[in-house]
Amino acid sequence: MLKYKNYIKILSLMLVIIFGGAFIYVYHFSKSYPIPFTHRISLDDKFLKKLDRYSYQEDKTRSGFIREAVESYIVDIEKNRDLEEKKKKVKEAKSFFRKLAEKNKGWDGVSEINKWRDRS
Repeated sequence: MLKYKNYIKILSLMLVIIFGGAFIYVYHFSKSYPIPFTHRISLDDKFLKKLDRYSYQEDKTRSGFIREAVESYIVDIEKNRDLEEKKKKVKEAKSFFRKLAEKNKGWDGVSEINKWRDRS
Protein backbone atom coordinates (compact mmCIF):
# COMPACT_ATOMS: atom_id res chain seq x y z
CA MET A 1 0.00 0.00 0.00
CA LEU A 2 1.14 3.55 -0.78
CA LYS A 3 1.88 6.01 1.90
CA TYR A 4 -0.21 9.16 1.98
CA LYS A 5 2.67 11.45 0.84
CA ASN A 6 3.57 9.19 -2.10
CA TYR A 7 -0.09 8.97 -3.08
CA ILE A 8 -0.34 12.81 -3.11
CA LYS A 9 2.90 13.09 -5.14
CA ILE A 10 1.66 10.62 -7.76
CA LEU A 11 -1.77 12.27 -7.90
CA SER A 12 -0.18 15.73 -8.26
CA LEU A 13 2.12 14.49 -11.02
CA MET A 14 -0.82 12.96 -12.89
CA LEU A 15 -2.79 16.22 -12.63
CA VAL A 16 0.18 18.24 -13.89
CA ILE A 17 0.58 15.87 -16.85
CA ILE A 18 -3.15 15.98 -17.68
CA PHE A 19 -3.49 19.78 -17.40
CA GLY A 20 -0.13 20.39 -19.09
CA GLY A 21 -1.12 18.16 -21.99
CA ALA A 22 -4.50 19.87 -22.25
CA PHE A 23 -2.81 23.29 -22.24
CA ILE A 24 -0.35 22.25 -24.96
CA TYR A 25 -3.22 20.78 -27.01
CA VAL A 26 -5.30 23.96 -26.76
CA TYR A 27 -2.28 26.19 -27.43
CA HIS A 28 -1.35 24.20 -30.54
CA PHE A 29 -4.85 24.25 -32.02
CA SER A 30 -5.42 27.89 -31.17
CA LYS A 31 -2.38 28.67 -33.37
CA SER A 32 -3.59 26.41 -36.19
CA TYR A 33 -7.26 27.32 -36.02
CA PRO A 34 -7.74 30.86 -34.72
CA ILE A 35 -11.07 31.53 -33.08
CA PRO A 36 -13.09 34.06 -35.07
CA PHE A 37 -14.29 37.10 -33.19
CA THR A 38 -17.68 38.56 -33.91
CA HIS A 39 -18.24 42.30 -33.83
CA ARG A 40 -21.34 44.34 -34.32
CA ILE A 41 -21.66 47.12 -36.86
CA SER A 42 -24.66 49.30 -37.56
CA LEU A 43 -26.11 49.25 -41.08
CA ASP A 44 -29.38 50.70 -42.26
CA ASP A 45 -31.94 48.38 -43.85
CA LYS A 46 -31.51 49.73 -47.38
CA PHE A 47 -27.75 49.17 -47.30
CA LEU A 48 -28.17 45.76 -45.68
CA LYS A 49 -30.49 44.61 -48.49
CA LYS A 50 -27.98 45.84 -51.05
CA LEU A 51 -25.18 44.05 -49.20
CA ASP A 52 -27.18 40.83 -49.10
CA ARG A 53 -27.97 41.08 -52.82
CA TYR A 54 -24.32 41.52 -53.80
CA SER A 55 -23.05 38.86 -51.41
CA TYR A 56 -25.64 36.44 -52.84
CA GLN A 57 -24.57 37.29 -56.40
CA GLU A 58 -20.93 36.64 -55.48
CA ASP A 59 -21.93 33.39 -53.71
CA LYS A 60 -20.41 34.52 -50.41
CA THR A 61 -21.69 34.88 -46.91
CA ARG A 62 -22.39 38.38 -45.67
CA SER A 63 -19.39 38.19 -43.33
CA GLY A 64 -17.11 36.85 -46.06
CA PHE A 65 -18.23 39.56 -48.46
CA ILE A 66 -17.62 42.33 -45.89
CA ARG A 67 -14.27 40.83 -44.88
CA GLU A 68 -13.10 40.63 -48.51
CA ALA A 69 -14.28 44.19 -49.22
CA VAL A 70 -12.47 45.58 -46.17
CA GLU A 71 -9.27 43.69 -47.04
CA SER A 72 -9.42 45.08 -50.58
CA TYR A 73 -9.99 48.59 -49.25
CA ILE A 74 -7.02 48.32 -46.89
CA VAL A 75 -4.78 47.09 -49.74
CA ASP A 76 -5.87 50.13 -51.81
CA ILE A 77 -5.09 52.49 -48.93
CA GLU A 78 -1.62 50.95 -48.49
CA LYS A 79 -0.93 51.20 -52.25
CA ASN A 80 -1.97 54.85 -52.26
CA ARG A 81 0.25 55.60 -49.26
CA ASP A 82 3.20 53.89 -50.93
CA LEU A 83 2.55 55.79 -54.16
CA GLU A 84 2.37 59.13 -52.32
CA GLU A 85 5.60 58.32 -50.48
CA LYS A 86 7.34 57.47 -53.78
CA LYS A 87 6.08 60.71 -55.34
CA LYS A 88 7.43 62.66 -52.37
CA LYS A 89 10.84 60.98 -52.64
CA VAL A 90 11.01 61.64 -56.41
CA LYS A 91 10.14 65.29 -55.79
CA GLU A 92 12.89 65.56 -53.15
CA ALA A 93 15.41 63.90 -55.51
CA LYS A 94 14.48 66.31 -58.34
CA SER A 95 14.91 69.25 -56.00
CA PHE A 96 18.30 67.96 -54.85
CA PHE A 97 19.59 67.49 -58.40
CA ARG A 98 18.29 70.92 -59.49
CA LYS A 99 20.20 72.54 -56.61
CA LEU A 100 23.28 70.51 -57.52
CA ALA A 101 22.99 71.60 -61.18
CA GLU A 102 22.66 75.28 -60.17
CA LYS A 103 25.69 75.00 -57.93
CA ASN A 104 27.83 73.50 -60.72
CA LYS A 105 26.61 75.50 -63.74
CA GLY A 106 29.97 76.00 -65.49
CA TRP A 107 31.26 72.50 -64.88
CA ASP A 108 31.69 70.19 -67.88
CA GLY A 109 31.78 66.54 -66.89
CA VAL A 110 33.06 65.24 -70.24
CA SER A 111 36.06 67.55 -70.26
CA GLU A 112 36.81 66.61 -66.65
CA ILE A 113 36.82 62.92 -67.56
CA ASN A 114 39.08 63.62 -70.53
CA LYS A 115 41.54 65.47 -68.28
CA TRP A 116 41.77 62.53 -65.90
CA ARG A 117 42.10 60.08 -68.78
CA ASP A 118 44.92 62.11 -70.37
CA ARG A 119 46.89 62.14 -67.07
CA SER A 120 47.23 58.36 -66.96
